[in-house]
Amino acid sequence: ILPQAKILEKFIKFNGGLDEITPPWEIASGTAKRSQNVYQDVNGGFETFQGYESFDGQTAPSTAQHAVLTVTITGAVAVADTITQGAVSAKVLLVADDFLVITKSTGSFIAGDFTVGGDVQGSCVGAQQIDGGTTARLRAYYKNLAADSYRADIAAIPGSGNVLGVWYYNNKWYGFRNNAGGTATDMYVEGTSGWTLVPLGRELAFTGGGVYVLKAGDTITGATSAKTALVTKVIITSGSFSGGDAAGRIFFATQSGAFQSENLNVGGNLDVATIAGDSTALAFSVPSGRFKFGNYNFTGSAGTLKMYGVDGKNRGFEFDGTIFVPIVTGMATDAPTNLAAFKYHLCYSFGPSFQHSAPGSPYVWSAVIGASEIALGDNITGFSILPGFATGGALGMFSENSTSILYGSSVDDWSLVSYNN
Repeated sequence: ILPQAKILEKFIKFNGGLDEITPPWEIASGTAKRSQNVYQDVNGGFETFQGYESFDGQTAPSTAQHAVLTVTITGAVAVADTITQGAVSAKVLLVADDFLVITKSTGSFIAGDFTVGGDVQGSCVGAQQIDGGTTARLRAYYKNLAADSYRADIAAIPGSGNVLGVWYYNNKWYGFRNNAGGTATDMYVEGTSGWTLVPLGRELAFTGGGVYVLKAGDTITGATSAKTALVTKVIITSGSFSGGDAAGRIFFATQSGAFQSENLNVGGNLDVATIAGDSTALAFSVPSGRFKFGNYNFTGSAGTLKMYGVDGKNRGFEFDGTIFVPIVTGMATDAPTNLAAFKYHLCYSFGPSFQHSAPGSPYVWSAVIGASEIALGDNITGFSILPGFATGGALGMFSENSTSILYGSSVDDWSLVSYNN
């Protein structure tokens, strides 16, 4: 009698990823050499892909719902017809001898006649059955028909060429793509009717502000042109209204006509600001940029989180869901390629140049009040906020051939350290 083989058991935890390079005798336990339709879970191990689907803010195909409606057909009903019963309507997915499969119901059908195109084509024997079907296989088939119907409604971001950027801000997705002619880039927001173009508004530079504090909600009137606009935002880049020397930019959605070189009035408050000409429409006028984004709150107050973005072709920008504000840094070619928010500074890169705004003031890039520049001598490719220390932070700055780390909290104590080359 042969001796019974001893069985040894060993638990192997699948906590690695896919490794096709390391020699088999050196590979860590739990690492996959081959895989298909799985990914490494953030908590270790592997997960199967849950799939993906088209998206534009309309109802997701995966949540589509169908209903089975028992009917007596006396006329003509076809797939894709819209049937109605009073104020209730639905789209037909499948036509059988004595029942219809429907989706996109605006209510519940009950016993009684139904119409197609205003004409009676049959009657409902009873109320519709949500997620109906005589077998699990049929229910799955009907659900798939409903998903296909919803999927057909979903469209790509309008325009031409590649999608240039997508970002999630305040519970909404935003997408960026060149316009149909490829002459500029448009910004879209998802919604229940699909992608909707975001109007960027207009901006008007002013100088010589009076003591009246110009603010959002004011209606400005040209002293000479008599044209008007409702102010949505005012940015002061130098001076102050109290000192009578405020200078900056005024933002608004529309105007009643063209302004000219003139003073601006607000009601009975005269000469509140001086302008050199008409406003300009805001736009990503140079197409095909590569967008990068971040959501930051420079005030510390609730409700003031804003989206910031750059594309390497146009001015960086701020957006709060309604008001679009380009950031002016003073660079001759004002087109930053990377951004970060670090210790309440808005940080940009221009080639090998690292620059940041004044602390807490993303619109102000004056060295007099805390903005500064550091030349790295190597084109910057990205930023990353790293663990800092009790009195300061750490910002990783990645370049084409080197990595540096900026320590500190402001221009008063910045310390740039070379990490590697």
